[in-house]
Amino acid sequence: MTTRYWNKTGDNSDGLTEATAYNTFSAVHADCVDGDRVLVGSGVYNATEMQTGSNGYALVQTGITIEAQVDGSVTVQPSAATAAFRWSTDLSGQTVGVSGIVMDDSGPVAPNYGVWVANNGASACTVVCENNTFKNNAIFGINITNALTKANLTVKGNTLTGVSTRGLLRAITLGEGDVLVENNTITITGKTNGESPIYLSADAAPCTAIVKDNSITCTLSSSVSQIEHPMIRVLNIDSALIEGNNVSCYADSTTGTGSLIVVDCDTATLTANDCIVRNNTGYIDTTGGFMIRFGHDGSDAALDHKANKGTMTNNTMNGSEVFRNSTGHSIFFGHQTDCNSSFNIVSNGGLGLLCKGTIGGGHYGNIIRNFGSTAANVGSGIQAKGVTNTTFYGNIVDVTPDCSGSVMLVIADDTQSPTKNSTGALIQSNAIQISAATKAALGLIQVAENNTATFASNTYANADDFTKATPCTKDAGGAGQTSVSLTSWKSTDETSANIDNTITSVITTGAGSSPARAVTYISSRTEAATSSAFTLQPSQELQVFAVPDLEENEYVTIEVDDAIQGWRSMGVVVNQFDSNGFIANNKRVAQEYRLTKSVTRSSTRIESN
Repeated sequence: MTTRYWNKTGDNSDGLTEATAYNTFSAVHADCVDGDRVLVGSGVYNATEMQTGSNGYALVQTGITIEAQVDGSVTVQPSAATAAFRWSTDLSGQTVGVSGIVMDDSGPVAPNYGVWVANNGASACTVVCENNTFKNNAIFGINITNALTKANLTVKGNTLTGVSTRGLLRAITLGEGDVLVENNTITITGKTNGESPIYLSADAAPCTAIVKDNSITCTLSSSVSQIEHPMIRVLNIDSALIEGNNVSCYADSTTGTGSLIVVDCDTATLTANDCIVRNNTGYIDTTGGFMIRFGHDGSDAALDHKANKGTMTNNTMNGSEVFRNSTGHSIFFGHQTDCNSSFNIVSNGGLGLLCKGTIGGGHYGNIIRNFGSTAANVGSGIQAKGVTNTTFYGNIVDVTPDCSGSVMLVIADDTQSPTKNSTGALIQSNAIQISAATKAALGLIQVAENNTATFASNTYANADDFTKATPCTKDAGGAGQTSVSLTSWKSTDETSANIDNTITSVITTGAGSSPARAVTYISSRTEAATSSAFTLQPSQELQVFAVPDLEENEYVTIEVDDAIQGWRSMGVVVNQFDSNGFIANNKRVAQEYRLTKSVTRSSTRIESN
């Protein structure tokens, strides 16, 4: 590897030192061979200084990297809209990329792309784009594409701002390689196109993807068409990890429909199995859409059940009144098998937690707040729609006076042909917190005709505040539906339901003086502590208790011994102000776990039954 220099002060002799640097990219490029590195001195470089030939931009035909000597000190101004830097050649085994350079619209044109890489080779290349600044690129900051792109991508620490720009990264024909998209900042206004600011899609396996710690703020144009505009979209990639991102989407009109995170499979020959979406935060202010979508809304026989065994955990998402009143979806799983959610907190969605056409899977310890339209009787807290053997366990639904629709809803999926009724759903040990008198039309439980579900040991706090006298609607044995009181429902349709004006099972079990449960992981203490490792078998669930209840800024977290990464965090299992949470081993093999207790004001023990 040879380091070569391009700057404005060199004597233009051989490009091998800063003093002898070439003054044009064309000159340095002519000397480059695969594996070389080009360091660029500070300054603004116009099209004449950066172009190869007379094309108005840098067309790079070797496997080289181009890096500013000082990040942000180099600006390039192409005169052609094609791109600032473009590779289109056989890059098999080569490393290419641009780092630390400003690619904006300060020159004669706004380039369509800052960096455009098309690997025409049979083997993967490596693309590294770090610490660049993209501004008002007409299409994307970085475009990685070809008929079938084979590339390992690292896109890290970049900043993109733009008006009507589509996004930072589009890599939608991936055929091989590992993708890391980390710690980028994206701000877009006036967005009109439905392509995503971070858009990854495979056309062939194997590919992997990690999208983490990015910040996205996007406002859809007032003229945008009413199609879904996902902010992070990952398609057809197994084991993708989307973690720690902060995503916000706004709309300037009533036709703008947004989504924050989407994971799905849209190619019949591929899958998007075992994906994880965790520890993300977001806000959505659009007309409908999804906070987080796993799978798809409408059934498609060729694509259903190809994004299976996914996990959505410890995300915190909030919607606007516009999103809520347009029946925006918060947590959504569509036409998948064995997908799971846990410990998510969602607020102001038309639908809180919706599973549609799912088979199996479990949804544990989620907190759902402020669901349903504030203006119409539409919405749901927990909804099972055409599911088979899907479990909803230990979730908390806050029922406030402005909630609408039904708290828990079991209905058919009419997007399948023929229509698919829900069968075998288990709705158990959920806490329904009723804070004050509810809307007269709000239903508590609705099981549609010819649909079945088992309700067991759910807790209804402050049930006297439920205004509707017969809030529970159920199948009448093939003769339509019948509505009954909560007392009647408890006695005939639910096993061991607990109706009380205080929550006594899921929320406040345990007190400092109560006897210890069967297993103590961490003995009573105020200092932070980590338990010994313990094993959960496949599909085993465990309820973990903190005694006494945790106070503000006190937590119990869970780690798993990952076969590849070693011990890694899975997030919070018992949150501040809570007393318990759930762990579920959703893998097909036994796994080792351990618990960590934060510093607590009171001596606190961590235990389970």
